Amino acid sequence: NFLRDNRSMAMAEEQLATLSAAAPAWRESSAAERVALAAEVLSKVHEDEWSRAGDWVARETELNLIAAADRAVPGATVRFVFGSILSDWLKTYIAATSGRESLARMEEDAADGSSRYGPIGLGPGAPGCVAELWADPAGAVREATPPQPPPQPLQRQPSDGAVTLVLGAGNQSFLGVVDVLSRCLQHAEPVLLKLHPLRPWLSPPLLLILAPLIARNIVAVTLDRGVEQASALCTHPLVGHVHLTGSEETATAVRASLDRAGRPHVGITSELGCATPWLVSPGAWSGEELRHAATLIATAKKGNGGCNCLSAQVVVVARDWPQRGEFLSLLTATIAAQPTVPAYYPGAHKRRAALGALYGARASPVVGASLPHTRLTAEDEVLLLDCGVAGEASFDGAALRTEAFCPALAVVQLPGGADPGEYLCGAAVPFVNSDACLGSLSCSILAPASAPAQSVNAAVAALK
Repeated sequence: NFLRDNRSMAMAEEQLATLSAAAPAWRESSAAERVALAAEVLSKVHEDEWSRAGDWVARETELNLIAAADRAVPGATVRFVFGSILSDWLKTYIAATSGRESLARMEEDAADGSSRYGPIGLGPGAPGCVAELWADPAGAVREATPPQPPPQPLQRQPSDGAVTLVLGAGNQSFLGVVDVLSRCLQHAEPVLLKLHPLRPWLSPPLLLILAPLIARNIVAVTLDRGVEQASALCTHPLVGHVHLTGSEETATAVRASLDRAGRPHVGITSELGCATPWLVSPGAWSGEELRHAATLIATAKKGNGGCNCLSAQVVVVARDWPQRGEFLSLLTATIAAQPTVPAYYPGAHKRRAALGALYGARASPVVGASLPHTRLTAEDEVLLLDCGVAGEASFDGAALRTEAFCPALAVVQLPGGADPGEYLCGAAVPFVNSDACLGSLSCSILAPASAPAQSVNAAVAALK
């Protein structure tokens, strides 16, 4: 193992040297050059050789504890999601960078004065759904609230490295390669991708997809060889930027490692999870609307065993909403009706158990339906946590101050709810904006057709 790890680190250092040598020319590359390379990568995606490379599809389904005899449909789903996301990303990049596609500004601005652009189709990952981009009006200067002194810009030192190290995500197979494409094509940086230890089998398909970039010596892929090697790569003199998708704890540890190594000028970008809140607006809901809302939350919680960075973690409802009890009963029944998938991510069962011990009698497991041939344990089932009513002595918001990353779902009641608009902007949004609810990555608002659109839009605009 010692010899293998030494050889692996030596190979990674060779990769870094090669990437670093190519950095000056790549930084000066034109948009047209990057578009041409993106088109080559897109061709590799469409050739589909990657989908049959190695045993990665079988290993992905095995990770979800699906028996070999039952892997055909899940395997096809894995390939479809992986390929369609990469294809959509590359097509969007090529069209936008080439100037062939631009977002149309919508007639009506957002409630906070932002310019609205769209609608933007979200592709096969969210069929039928559209997005809007909200941006400050051209030339606008947004003032910090409260006023803060301007940050001192970091001055790049001549000794700073030229290579970006991407620490691949472990919970979704496509995230690492999207990060590579973003840093390499959008930012013109040479990239070394270190695969997550949970998914080493992604190397064969990625080597095929990224072949045009690898041939130009602007992308390389290395396997994970443990914490010591990962730390050595982060602090390597040729690395000038680290990008990661993970927890706040991981980002903090990387920053501390760089500072201890005397590398404070190495930048970090990180996509971190949070205790994602789902705000359910009070008001008059139809039965169909309640069922749809319950299905959305249950699906968002049970997907990937609750191990997604935007997995539903906190359901916020109004204490005085007449349909509150009906909705929460329906949500519990919907969670039970949906198939349970294993929470395979390392530490998920431990985090769930810790929350269960913390909440005691206020923690209720919901046993869901089982997929054929899927080997589940009790720890894979969603654990409902009753936090109580915010502001009351019995309220326990501990589950809101940590990213669960496991099958646990907290329910919080807020006082009020007679007036939906007043409740959303006066109670719900301020609560999730506060330190009571960890992070700021993602949030959802569910409202019935009867809710005033102006109030819902104002709530969206007020989210931070």
